[in-house]
Amino acid sequence: MSTIWLDDTVVVTFKLRREILEELDELVKKGYFSSRSEAIRAAIVELLNHYSEKKESSIKRVRLEVTALR
Repeated sequence: MSTIWLDDTVVVTFKLRREILEELDELVKKGYFSSRSEAIRAAIVELLNHYSEKKESSIKRVRLEVTALR
């Protein structure tokens, strides 16, 4: 996986099965997301929030917003 830093954002390159990408493109086509990148950012934020909820209650959870990742 390659990573390129651009100011506060990072370009990450990864492999994805064609079927998954086609499903993602359908969500974009239907207007749920404006782009593939937006959909992937939203999915990553949801994943991070899911696991941060499982941390001990003494650790303050910071909820990431999708807009903060743009």
